Amino acid sequence: MPKKESIEVSEAETFASYNEKLKLKYGDNWLGRGKCTGLEFKRWLALRDNLAEIP
Repeated sequence: MPKKESIEVSEAETFASYNEKLKLKYGDNWLGRGKCTGLEFKRWLALRDNLAEIP
């Protein structure tokens, strides 16, 4: 199975803008059934929780 490409996080990225990018790439139910990559999910959680270091 080919490796999925993860969406990168820019320096000015916000939780809302990254969430929108994931919705555009995978559809509204992007979180379900392992559609996103693990790295994308970790980045999404870090932005959601306002962590200083984004994976």
